[in-house]
Amino acid sequence: MRYLALSDFTSLSTRFRVFDKSPGWDAGLLAAGLFPPLPVCDNDLIWGFPIVAAAEDAGLHELPVTDIPRDGSLLRALKLENRAGKYSWREQTAIYTLWKEQQENEDRDAISVAVSGNRGFFSRIDRYMHLPGHLATRVNEGRIDLGIAEKIAGIPKAACDIVFSPSALSFSQTRTFLVTLSEIQKRDALTGDQVIALTDELAASDDPVTALEKMRNPGLSDLTARFEAVKERYTQHTGVTLEAPKFFEGDAYTVSFSFSNAAELVRKRRILEKIEEVSDELEDLL
Repeated sequence: MRYLALSDFTSLSTRFRVFDKSPGWDAGLLAAGLFPPLPVCDNDLIWGFPIVAAAEDAGLHELPVTDIPRDGSLLRALKLENRAGKYSWREQTAIYTLWKEQQENEDRDAISVAVSGNRGFFSRIDRYMHLPGHLATRVNEGRIDLGIAEKIAGIPKAACDIVFSPSALSFSQTRTFLVTLSEIQKRDALTGDQVIALTDELAASDDPVTALEKMRNPGLSDLTARFEAVKERYTQHTGVTLEAPKFFEGDAYTVSFSFSNAAELVRKRRILEKIEEVSDELEDLL
């Protein structure tokens, strides 16, 4: 271990500065000297950039450093950072880029586990880096996940921007809308301009997700009307709730009710018996 003047840290390479979310270093711990020696390899500061910044703010003049070999230097940085499974996609991209520069000095499997907690890091980051830029940005922001981004890669950026603009769509609704839009685009061989115009039109509707689903499944309105007729006939004002799977894509209905005494339970059971009489009709809707 040796000491390095803070002014000398400015001459060290920052190519290992790949972590966006490194926690800051507590000023009290710093003043008490409670921090690890910072790893240095040749002209690279391997880890500890927040500690250097905190030392500058605290008016310190030097910090302890330890010289380490090139082999495994990135792995050591990841172990010191200790955030396996919690790195942003931007951080993972930077880690991958740095790994490529010195992969002959690193254990691939160990790097994967240190980044993601398993051996799937390299396959996932490869998929992420092949996304269109605007979708990679949305994945990094947490607006959609990687699998959905891959499914909707053919949707024009302008259409995606409309969907991701401030709106009432929740995370799950955004996901459903984009996947359904992609299916319609492929089924109907829509051009990019047609997809953009359709998205713009639907975004102005009261319920964009349902409106789009009706386009994907033209019979949805009829299915909904038939189901609502059954509900009105057998469950209206009974305290029994009958629910169909979303867009009738499933194989089961849900019935719920509550009761406070035996007589009330008997009445609810009779309602269920009436629903059972039309179970074939309900099954045909799915």
